[in-house]
Amino acid sequence: MKDVRKLVPRTPPEGLLEWAAERHKELGQDGLLIETEWAQDWSLEVMLDEWAENRKVRAIRATCSACKESGLLWRGRDGRGEWGFIHPGTWTEGEGGEVCADGDKTTCPWCGESVIVRRKADVRKKGWFVAAERHVMSASVLGKDRLLTLTGWTVQRRITAAAGRQLVAIPAEAYVFSAEDCAQLMGWVNSYSGTTGYSIQYTRSWRQPKDWVERWGSERGIFGLTPELVADSCLPHCKLDRYMAEPRRHAARYPVAWLRLCQKHPNAESLLVHGLPDVLDELIAEQKFDALEAKVGGLQSQLTEANGKLEGYDPEWKAKAKQMQQEADQKVEAVRFDYALKAALTAAKAKNPELVAKSINRDALKLTDAGLVGLEEQLKALKESDGYLFEGDKPAPEIVKPGSPIRRTPAGGGDLDAFYANNPFYKKKA
Repeated sequence: MKDVRKLVPRTPPEGLLEWAAERHKELGQDGLLIETEWAQDWSLEVMLDEWAENRKVRAIRATCSACKESGLLWRGRDGRGEWGFIHPGTWTEGEGGEVCADGDKTTCPWCGESVIVRRKADVRKKGWFVAAERHVMSASVLGKDRLLTLTGWTVQRRITAAAGRQLVAIPAEAYVFSAEDCAQLMGWVNSYSGTTGYSIQYTRSWRQPKDWVERWGSERGIFGLTPELVADSCLPHCKLDRYMAEPRRHAARYPVAWLRLCQKHPNAESLLVHGLPDVLDELIAEQKFDALEAKVGGLQSQLTEANGKLEGYDPEWKAKAKQMQQEADQKVEAVRFDYALKAALTAAKAKNPELVAKSINRDALKLTDAGLVGLEEQLKALKESDGYLFEGDKPAPEIVKPGSPIRRTPAGGGDLDAFYANNPFYKKKA
């Protein structure tokens, strides 16, 4: 496709930030900035001793971005050896209280809102820190050719050094569709640091790679997507709006993959019309047909080649060919079994289907046209014993290091694996 970098805006459409904040409540995350400050010693022993000298001690001044309240708090060191403030809401005489340090997630001592603690000195270096980050997508029609464009935005909740709150949308990726082609625009590059490892760095302009693969992954909604917008585009019959809205078992949608499918197979929309969106999602997410056919076709081609070689000089080629055919059939059946098991575990909301599969007794299962017989009973028992392995069940056990009073939750984005979390085709780097 032609160069479309100047065609796609890098500023978010009006209403996108409000829409993102409404859909992702975590973007309302606030922060608590802390810094050390010398203060008058107001300890009980000093107040009771009329002869005590006037002295100062180190305290922590904390400022909340939610309520804007600022005050001094007792200074303490947590089990990790880091300095922070002693949370007044946890203080008890004789036992002390929980110490909240940089990076911890706690509640504001004054308003009770959820906050992420950060050292003010560190925040000043950049001017802000990222308290929460989510990825959203918007739709538009651009240019005289009515190109259907999907733009991916990284929406960040930033807390400034002055305890201000900002909601910012960064242009991350864009997919520009003509009637037969698609161009990808990139707004970020890979970055590596010896201390932090791999991360991403956002660029000031679009770049348009010649060869590309989809990296954005799945979406649950697209801002600005309407039937009228689709009808006004160069792909008026793609039914993207219906594909995104059609009810199905899984919440994830793959809009870029769907449009590419419609370009290649215009009759794909008939599956939507006939009420088969789940089939579409499975084909797109797992690439079932291509993957399975490739595996089966490869086995069969190997068998055919081997038979041709044997027939010419081996008198026992028929027996060997039969044995190889049986082995090939077994491998094909194993491929079908593995796919059926993975699909069933995904439908059962397993967080990690590969991990859950290791706990399944495969010998007790039988693959039929109706699915895997005997799996339902095993899944029921597994959910009762290890429910944390499944979405919406028991929470996973949390391991807390001895001496650490509260869980440490790093704030902000910038992690490459987090950026690709919803992409079924991304493989985490070793």
